[in-house]
Amino acid sequence: MTATSGEVGEERVLQLELRTMAHAGLVGFPNAGKSSLLRAISNAKPAVAAYPFTTLHPHVGIVNYRDHEQVAVADIPGIIRGAHLNRGLGLSFLRHIERCRFLLFVLDISSPEPWTELEHLRYELDQYEPDLSHRPHAIIANKMDLPNSKEKLMILRGLVKQRVIPVSALTGQNTEELFYTSGSCTMEGFKSKKKLKDGKGSIYHFM
Repeated sequence: MTATSGEVGEERVLQLELRTMAHAGLVGFPNAGKSSLLRAISNAKPAVAAYPFTTLHPHVGIVNYRDHEQVAVADIPGIIRGAHLNRGLGLSFLRHIERCRFLLFVLDISSPEPWTELEHLRYELDQYEPDLSHRPHAIIANKMDLPNSKEKLMILRGLVKQRVIPVSALTGQNTEELFYTSGSCTMEGFKSKKKLKDGKGSIYHFM
């Protein structure tokens, strides 16, 4: 019996990409107060500071409800204009939003035109993935403790059709409404069906 040389084996180079798994995602510009909100409604303790880009990696907090339901909320690092072009590590941040069933757009209501910031956020998301900003969502008007916040809130509500929740992560104002909104809207998102990419049917998409 004669032994022969075997064939050259197959080689494959794989690039693995980690994407944060969360039910809801906090989306906003740097220093909008996303980390403070996550601390206010969940068990997460992300770093909070008075300068942009405090959050450099996604943080996931678990929100616990009395009926024993749990919702995972992700604090996505701040998005900047041109993020879909990978400015400011934009692509590495935006990919985490793809797995979220529900979005919470966090606006700094003290900024000159928070409604313009909302449009920029939606644009960046849709340039990265078409209709990404159209997923079930709510708009969070943060920093309601600052001057002129009520006047800007009225303008914002007059310009958008979606629900706007005024909160202050610093004082805790109205964070309870955000707490329950995160749960009810995310659970509603579980009931939606998502088509399989190969067109063979549909599945209930839980994450």
